[in-house]
Amino acid sequence: MTINLTLAVQAINFLIAYLMIKKLFLQPAVASITEDDEAIALARAQLEAKEEAIIQEEQRIAQRLCTFKKTFLEHEPDVAQALERAITIVPGMPPLPTIDQKEVRELAKKTAHKLIDEVAHVD
Repeated sequence: MTINLTLAVQAINFLIAYLMIKKLFLQPAVASITEDDEAIALARAQLEAKEEAIIQEEQRIAQRLCTFKKTFLEHEPDVAQALERAITIVPGMPPLPTIDQKEVRELAKKTAHKLIDEVAHVD
């Protein structure tokens, strides 16, 4: 089996075509893919950071809501004092009917529970 000049020329042509394809097409494609992978990794890291921030904010809001509910239940509003202020704020207002303290407490408790029920969906 003899190697003639045509085979050598074809080998050189193949080598030149391979180097051109590698330099002109493969390197830019690999660089583009690497760039995309880096951008995706950066976007994922940013997404994870934002998700963590959202979770922390939700926990903070839930904690504040529990604190507000507890404080509201522990501190009964003084309805009688509020009525006195309303009377002094609005001159010419007709006199309000008197309510005994037991009824005031019951109304305050009902109001507190109603408010808590209304904001319970926030949890």
